[in-house]
Amino acid sequence: IGLGVLNDAKDSFDSALIGAKYGLGESSALSVNLLAPVGGADDPGLSIGYMDAREMGGTALNTHLQVSLLKGFAAAGANIDLFLEPYKELSDKLILYIDLPIHMNTDDIGNSMNIDLAPNVDYMLSETMVINAGIGLNLYNGVSRSSDIGIALALIAAL
Repeated sequence: IGLGVLNDAKDSFDSALIGAKYGLGESSALSVNLLAPVGGADDPGLSIGYMDAREMGGTALNTHLQVSLLKGFAAAGANIDLFLEPYKELSDKLILYIDLPIHMNTDDIGNSMNIDLAPNVDYMLSETMVINAGIGLNLYNGVSRSSDIGIALALIAAL
């Protein structure tokens, strides 16, 4: 359930997304998400994805390929999202991630393509608490590149 209570540009009940994952083995899965046309979502959306985790050359790699269809997710064509996340444990408390999200729409691949680079680190405070900090850089955005840098800091706790 997506709520827009802290966002003036969204409805207080913004959207309802129903999803599922089906494991294909120890390290891969298929995912399906359905966006219901309720709240602020006027049109339905459907996304189908493939997730995988593996080790390559001594570095762990998480990947997620997702294709989003219907007007709820893509006004025209289909959205294609590829998320690459190599990561390396630097110590028993520190993990380095190099996130590389790539987004495009099949209707106009060149102008809709966006590639970001978001290196970040997890610092383990305890077995159930992690601090994550990182930056986000835009490498390519259509025919241009954004020079803005994003900074993220999060505290993650497991219940």
